[in-house]
Amino acid sequence: MADNGKKLDPRILRTRKLIESSFLELLEEEDFQSITIQDITDRATINRSTFYAHFDDKYMLFDHIIRQTFMQSIKSKVLLSAEFSMNNLRSLIIAVCDYLTRLNWQYRPTDLQLKPVIETQVQSQLYKILFNWIKPLETDFENLNPSSELTASMLSWSIYGIGLQCSQLGELISVEEVADQALDLLSGTLFSSPSFESVEMA
Repeated sequence: MADNGKKLDPRILRTRKLIESSFLELLEEEDFQSITIQDITDRATINRSTFYAHFDDKYMLFDHIIRQTFMQSIKSKVLLSAEFSMNNLRSLIIAVCDYLTRLNWQYRPTDLQLKPVIETQVQSQLYKILFNWIKPLETDFENLNPSSELTASMLSWSIYGIGLQCSQLGELISVEEVADQALDLLSGTLFSSPSFESVEMA
């Protein structure tokens, strides 16, 4: 089973890393559907019981990898403890575009089974980041409208959609350009609310 944020024994972490890297190597060689648990354990030189001690199946493994690699990628480019601002939002959009573009090149686009997993994990992690940025604004405004929950939900889906578009267009489009266009759109719609007028827009 995957951990719940608890500190793991170094030996467990090494085994998990071995499973993850073996699985990722296989994904670069063949499509997701054709990969078996036996393939993964053979590549990792472990037995099946060891695999199942960490993950229920290959879907849980891929889910774990997406969640982990996405947050690592975001943390390398965005200060998650920062306050809500258009600059930080722009950095987040660019980071998501870069991550999804890299995924699109790394994994086979024909693996349709992977897309719902990627969508669920990226959107849910985006929601948490945005909610943590927006929630403190409730102390500044008596009635935040729209609510921090709704705002975070709308933004997370919007940013995921923007990232998906970037990943499909690849080098045909500038990520920075997309981020600027997205901010123009957001500032003219969602952030036209009086509650957000005093938020730093620079």
